Amino acid sequence: MNSLVEALIEGIISEDKQSKKKIVGMFGGGFKPPTSGHLEVVKRALQENPEMDALIILVGSGTRDTVTQSDSIAIWNIYKKHLPNKVKVMASPDNKPPIGAIYSYARKNPDKEIYYFVGAREGNEEDFKDIAIRTASLRKGNHPNIKVKEIVSKGAVSGTKARKALLAKDKETFLQFLPDIPEVDKIWDILTDVVEERISFKPEFDETEVEFIEDFADDKMQPDVDIDLSGQHFFDRLNDPRNYPDIEPHELEDFFEKLADKKDEFIEFLKKYKEVVAKDKETNINIPFMKIANKAIAKTIMRKKNFLSQTPILPLEEGRYDAEVTMISRMVVNVFKDTFGKKYEDKFEDAGELRDDTYDLETYFYPTPFSELGPIPFIVNAAGDEDGIAIQVNYNPDSFPKAYNELIPELKDAIRHELEHTAQGRFDKGVKSDGTNQDDLPLFDYLTLDYEIPAFVQGLYKKAKTKKITFTKALQDFLDERIEELTPDEEAKVKKIYTDYAKKNLPAVQLDEADPKKGTGKKPKGSGRRLYTDEDPKDTVGIKFSTKQDIVDTLNKTSFKNKSHARQSQVINLIHQRTRAAYGRAKKPEVKKRLKTALDYITKRKEASKAKTQRLKKQKANENIAPNHDQKSSPYGSGYKPLKEELAPHIISLTQFMGSNGLNLKPYPKVKFIDNDAENSQNIFGKTAYYDPNQQIVALYTMGRHPKDILRSYAHELIHHHQNLNNKLDHSQTTNTNEDDALDKIEREAYENGNILFRNWEDSIKNQ
Repeated sequence: MNSLVEALIEGIISEDKQSKKKIVGMFGGGFKPPTSGHLEVVKRALQENPEMDALIILVGSGTRDTVTQSDSIAIWNIYKKHLPNKVKVMASPDNKPPIGAIYSYARKNPDKEIYYFVGAREGNEEDFKDIAIRTASLRKGNHPNIKVKEIVSKGAVSGTKARKALLAKDKETFLQFLPDIPEVDKIWDILTDVVEERISFKPEFDETEVEFIEDFADDKMQPDVDIDLSGQHFFDRLNDPRNYPDIEPHELEDFFEKLADKKDEFIEFLKKYKEVVAKDKETNINIPFMKIANKAIAKTIMRKKNFLSQTPILPLEEGRYDAEVTMISRMVVNVFKDTFGKKYEDKFEDAGELRDDTYDLETYFYPTPFSELGPIPFIVNAAGDEDGIAIQVNYNPDSFPKAYNELIPELKDAIRHELEHTAQGRFDKGVKSDGTNQDDLPLFDYLTLDYEIPAFVQGLYKKAKTKKITFTKALQDFLDERIEELTPDEEAKVKKIYTDYAKKNLPAVQLDEADPKKGTGKKPKGSGRRLYTDEDPKDTVGIKFSTKQDIVDTLNKTSFKNKSHARQSQVINLIHQRTRAAYGRAKKPEVKKRLKTALDYITKRKEASKAKTQRLKKQKANENIAPNHDQKSSPYGSGYKPLKEELAPHIISLTQFMGSNGLNLKPYPKVKFIDNDAENSQNIFGKTAYYDPNQQIVALYTMGRHPKDILRSYAHELIHHHQNLNNKLDHSQTTNTNEDDALDKIEREAYENGNILFRNWEDSIKNQ
């Protein structure tokens, strides 16, 4: 152990003129991150060994799933506030593993008695086996002045699950691994990208959105029951910041879809009890309903895992492994975003859990140029066995962020598919992979392997729920993407096999009804090859897309040309989707070349169709110009066009830039957008921004302002945040710089440094 550590330890131990040996306790580990279990070990060690002169916590080097050594030390220093002064925290010297540092110190200090503390979870045999391995050399007498002290705790010592929740940005779950202390939010801030995590760029629910959700729910539940979401308490609670993460509209759509699956049970609950709490076990959203006549009135809403109520609870069960797929997909997407644009390969041990048995996750993200990937935005490949799953994404960075809407359902499909194979390898499910390589079989033979059928069906079922389409539609899309590799007869057989499996094993699966007889004017649901209308049974457009000429012929049909522009856009988008998918799946060079030509052509037609759509929208808008806008489009930040989404990446970039240029900004401030203060926007001396040092909030007024001007204000307020964290922010009793010299100095620094750093950041962006 180096001289610095030696000096620190000697400084901790009070000078005792007596001859007794000084006792130094040591507790070492990676602590990525330190959990409530780790803290419990320290508290128990102090309680059971009061004779110690000092207790040293040694934090190992390295990074685990974004948690660094400095992060862990910072958290331990927070825990120290709740521990005696004899406890000190330090990095393991010379990047040695903590156990090596402890042994080294013991050898160099034979006059001291070393208590080597190791933690074990109560009832966990693996922990005790691990302790036996780690302390094997001590039993040989190599270090006679070291005594092993086992501390058995009930806490979750391992940080594996904590890191899993951290990567998934699941704050509620993560906080369960921390001790009950006031500083837990500060710990979360240390471990997350706070700018990204704490700025809420999503506008709050408004009455229009709530009305939309209510109509959606009514459509699902009527005529049996009328859903009422009009209560003020429901609306206020919907936007309550205590809901973490924010409740999203799509989550409420999912909620009422699940409730519709249990409509009969829901109605029986209301008849019997007059009140019922519907709980989505996947999202932890709870809505208490009260029955009045034919109405089910929502009293409130909250996202809470352990929601307690005297009212009977109706659980809305997710599908098998749904919660696991949600957690892993969030983790994959967050890592993808964090490493975007870079080649990234990593393995996350014990990333997930099936039946209390952990599995590993491997991720491979490869930015791929257009020349290799072609016009498709990404390709997802995956593999799974009893050890875990691997996800590979080749992607064109220029296609994002728009492509996220397509990527997420595809990832969930792949993850659910491979989890089925992991389960097959671990549990008795009647089928198990024999290791056959897909490339060694014709596609039909591969798709109909006994162990692939449940994996494909479960994946498609998850994809269908994510995209809010029927299983029939998801299956048809899947088959259409493989149209070049399947004969019509093979396609029909796969469709029947997968549908039959879904009917038997997925009770809640949504299937389209069979096509009605010709001439009835009914719309066949879920057809992927043609577009229909109820107006005329002959209103169909047959499409082909194997070659460029097929597409040209399709778009030259009278049945296509007679359609409205909106209808034509539907057809073009469908052809583009199918062609792109077929191109992505094709392996033979000649097939890929042919489909590439077809895809290039339909892509141009799609862009032309989009341009026409925009022209028509603009024309319509000019016919219905909003009042008080002087025949002009609404200005930035006026409320008609919120800037939050547009500004988000620039705020993150600017914060990182200023932090890397000497400013102390951690913990990062919260950011609040004020986009509806019309009176302030008309006042020539109105506010542009302000900083609240008590809550560490930067507030930005956006109405009528250019985005660059808003960012410049943000840079100014970041200087105030830096001043506050460094105790330089004088809390003046006036806002007049002519009355307070200290305030004048503070503001001068903010104007000068904020503006020059903003200009430096702007120039760095332009030079890129």
